Amino acid sequence: MANSDPSRLDRIEALVEKIGQRVDSNARAIEALSESNAEAQRERARVYEIMAELAQSHADLAESHATIAKAQARLAQSNADTKKEMYRMMGNFEQQNQQLSKRQGEIVDILKLLVNKQSNQE
Repeated sequence: MANSDPSRLDRIEALVEKIGQRVDSNARAIEALSESNAEAQRERARVYEIMAELAQSHADLAESHATIAKAQARLAQSNADTKKEMYRMMGNFEQQNQQLSKRQGEIVDILKLLVNKQSNQE
């Protein structure tokens, strides 16, 4: 008898309707949460990609710094070698200049002797 009560049936139908609405609402919430979770996972993956690119950039930068340091060391060595060669050449030039001055002095002495000899013969 209670089963045939129309008001009870209306309440059950209303309750089923509310439950259906809640199920729909929960389904939409779960779907939105799933989409949000998927978006967060995509963003996390992108962050990892960016971090990997950054790490590669740091490695490339370190390699560039090492290359520059090697080039600077080679340049410094080349500069030192150039100075060494320049000083060696300056020393050789100085020796040659001294020898030339000595020879010029000897030529002057010879010319003086010749002039003296010629003036003595006259």
